[in-house]
Amino acid sequence: MNLFLTYLAVAVTFVAVDMVWLTIMVERLYRPVLGDMLRAQPSLPAAAAFYVLYPLGLIWFAVLPAQQDGGALRAF
Repeated sequence: MNLFLTYLAVAVTFVAVDMVWLTIMVERLYRPVLGDMLRAQPSLPAAAAFYVLYPLGLIWFAVLPAQQDGGALRAF
């Protein structure tokens, strides 16, 4: 249960921060540079796979080592 709650906290935080970033930066940064290579609509299956798997990587490489060492410095 603890691992599930950790995943949920990481996933919700990551998705929220990423949505803010993408909302602000797509038109300012990505569209001027990528132009026609940027799709008009995102691929939902690819996005879903990314938003399920990326938090697992964050947990494996940052959260769990930080929990084992008892400090946030290890996560960084």
